[in-house]
Amino acid sequence: MLKINDKRESALKYILFFFIPAAFGADNSTIDKLLSEILSKSYSVQSIDHLEKSEIINLDSSLNQFKPTFFISSGYSETDVVATSPFAAEKSKQFNYDLGASKLWKSGIQTGLTYNAIENETYFSTRDDFLYTSPKLELSISTSLFQNILSKRYNHLVNNQKAQIHLTKFSRNIDRKSILLQSLIDYTKILELDQSL
Repeated sequence: MLKINDKRESALKYILFFFIPAAFGADNSTIDKLLSEILSKSYSVQSIDHLEKSEIINLDSSLNQFKPTFFISSGYSETDVVATSPFAAEKSKQFNYDLGASKLWKSGIQTGLTYNAIENETYFSTRDDFLYTSPKLELSISTSLFQNILSKRYNHLVNNQKAQIHLTKFSRNIDRKSILLQSLIDYTKILELDQSL
C-alpha cells in the first residue's frame, strides 16, 4: 500500500480509493501502482527530494559548532651561535609539538584539552651537550554565565533548528501530495474521456 510520511492523508486516501473507483470503475491496485510510479520516477518528486535534503543539510550545518575539533602542529628551529668563550654554546635546536581537542557543548560550556611538548638541544664544544624536554598538559573550561547558562542561548538554537527541519519535511510532503493530487486529477480526466468515447 502506498504511504506518504504524514498523518494528514485521510482526505487524499478517500479520493484515491473511494471516489475514483466508484465513479469510473478503476481498480485500487492500479491507482496505487500509478502513484508509486510517480513517487519513484517523477522528476518533480525527485527534485523535491533533493531540495529537502539540501535544506536539511543547510540547517544541520548550523549545529557544526557543537562538533569537537582537533588540532595538531609541530615546529622546529635551529640557531648557530658564534662562541665568545670556550664554554659558550655553539648551536641550539628546539622541537615544538602541540596536540589538542576542544568542544562547545549545547549547554554553552566550552572545554579544551591541550598537550604541548618542547624539546631543547644545546651543543657545546668543550663540555657535554644539554638536552631536556618540557611537557605540559592543560585542561580548560569556560562559559558565559548570563548568555549561555541563564539565557540558554544554545538551547534556543537547537530547538529552532529542530523546528525548522520539521517544517521543511512537512512542507515538502505537501509538495509531493500536490503532485500526486494533480496526477489523480489528470488520471480522472483520462478515465472520463475514455468513458465518453
